[in-house]
Amino acid sequence: MYRPRHLSLLKSAAATAFISAVCCFAYAETPEAPQTLLHDKVQQLIRQKVEDGEFASVVIGITDGQRHQFAGFSAKGQAVPDKNSIYEIGSLTKTMTALILAKQIHQGRIPAAQPVAELAPECMPPATSDLHISWLDLATHTSGLPRLPENLQPKNMANPYADYMQKHLNTYLNTIKSLPEKGKYAYSNLGYGMLGCALAAVSGKPFEQLIQDEIIKPFGMPSTGIQLSADLQKRLQGGHDASGKPVSGWDFDAMAAAGAVRSDATDMLRYLEVLMAAARSDQPSAEKLVQTAQRDTTMPKTRIALGWHLSNMHGGELVWHNGMTGGYASFAGFSADGKLGVIVLTNTARSPESLGIAALFPQQIPERKAIRLSAEALQQYTGRYALTPAFIISVVPGNNSLTIQATGQPAFRAAVIAEDSFEIAEVGAVITFQRDANGVISQLTLQQNGQRIPGKKLAD
Repeated sequence: MYRPRHLSLLKSAAATAFISAVCCFAYAETPEAPQTLLHDKVQQLIRQKVEDGEFASVVIGITDGQRHQFAGFSAKGQAVPDKNSIYEIGSLTKTMTALILAKQIHQGRIPAAQPVAELAPECMPPATSDLHISWLDLATHTSGLPRLPENLQPKNMANPYADYMQKHLNTYLNTIKSLPEKGKYAYSNLGYGMLGCALAAVSGKPFEQLIQDEIIKPFGMPSTGIQLSADLQKRLQGGHDASGKPVSGWDFDAMAAAGAVRSDATDMLRYLEVLMAAARSDQPSAEKLVQTAQRDTTMPKTRIALGWHLSNMHGGELVWHNGMTGGYASFAGFSADGKLGVIVLTNTARSPESLGIAALFPQQIPERKAIRLSAEALQQYTGRYALTPAFIISVVPGNNSLTIQATGQPAFRAAVIAEDSFEIAEVGAVITFQRDANGVISQLTLQQNGQRIPGKKLAD
């Protein structure tokens, strides 16, 4: 699962290397779509990123509510994915969990402000803690709960949630006595795991059945699920970590509501189209409620609805969420007026958010002259740079780019924008390297969120 990109690189979270590749692509549009919805510049951008080894494959789907278009991209020699190729969607699962809650609220079965423990005490801290966590607190990441339960100790780090069972969650819940940050936005996978537990308890159904009955079947999403059938499993794309190394998928038990769903672009675009139709409608509905702003966040110009984030961007409001597992990443977003939406799926643990935003705002794609540095030139930036004694940025060369990874965080691709300067588009950061009197790289400066933070290069 993934933390929203607007959080600083110094607070973000995923890992990386490169596959040298030339991109292949294919796309299909509906017959009733005479002009393209997917701008040529967007296709060129995705093609370049696959060519540079940033993604093993990408599928993008875009819709205006009536017309839709899909495009698939892959490394040379690899099968080109299409709209029916299946990927793990990670934290996009949370938007479905939130919609299940929104249906209950809209139907008057659950008051949003009601303490969850009144209906599902088995999924909450003990009553003696007197914490009064509401349904709205969980759905908006304002419960004060930590990102992950402290007793999450996976036997297999490559599949970290597989052996975290309900009994482990119950054990952890009994340790929660206070939540000093309650009321403040703090993205929490734990909170959504608990929300899924509570919704299942209220409905009397396992969460997997609940999401089938409330989302997958009524929305007509036959290629979507937590446990895939043998036929669907054949369409699942193999995952890769951020370095391009093949990895296994993730499995979930108690934390399923936070990130367990797998789907394809066809189903996910259909899902977005239902939400977009609700955005265009004046009629109240659960689908409209789930995208209605509820509380502030710590991100600039961003509020949170039920699961979905709402950000002011390029003169409009964008409803969005992203997701990431160990070998996959995703992004879904649509304009708040419901006129344009996009889904991006990849089988590499690198955020494709910049691709989705580019598809929604192609006029904002910068016209940049291509700059290429040789492998020898890139090698000189290799090293470890200390911004603080405990916060180190590691730099390794890639294909006309650098891979930047900070302590305890995911790796990001930094594209060359000038000699000694590289941009990390996903988090809005620029890394600039400085040289000593002999012309040797001696330190870097991280520029992000109006800050300039220097870091000296450490000895090998």
